[in-house]
Amino acid sequence: MFLSTVILAQAAETAAPSSSIVGDLKETFVHNGVNGPDLLAQAIVFLVVALALKKFAYGPILKVLEERRALISQGLENAEKIKAELANAQAHAAKVLHEAGNQANGIIAEARKTAEAQIAKAQADAAKVAEAQLASAREQIAQDRQQMLRETKNEVLGLVSTVLTRVSGKVLTAQDQERLKSETLAVITQN
Repeated sequence: MFLSTVILAQAAETAAPSSSIVGDLKETFVHNGVNGPDLLAQAIVFLVVALALKKFAYGPILKVLEERRALISQGLENAEKIKAELANAQAHAAKVLHEAGNQANGIIAEARKTAEAQIAKAQADAAKVAEAQLASAREQIAQDRQQMLRETKNEVLGLVSTVLTRVSGKVLTAQDQERLKSETLAVITQN
């Protein structure tokens, strides 16, 4: 107690002389000393006010601050998780797009192969059909040629017979006509 009085007295002396509150305080402590019941009452009031502030002001404020700190830290953790999930989702999306591109390229390559095979098959089929038609046309031409040769031979023989009949002036017998046909046919086939 004595120490606090001395300290207050020294503080009052160093303070500005115009300060009346400090002077009054100094005078009260120096002349009256420390009043025990007043000090005890003030200490009790201080403790009551401190406990009331702690319970009703500091406690709730600290609680709110702690809740906010927890929310902020949880929000930061969630943000980190979301960033990680977003990165994973982007990587997965890129992987899926890459796989889809590969599948599309595979499908396109397969479609090209199938188209080329179908084109080759169609060309082969067309070549076979053309060969068959060409063979059929050749056979038809050969048949037509043979038919024309027979018709031509018959006409030539008929003309020879007619010419000989007119030239000789007589009617040829069937044996003569046959013999002339054979001889003419032999000459025609040699040439």
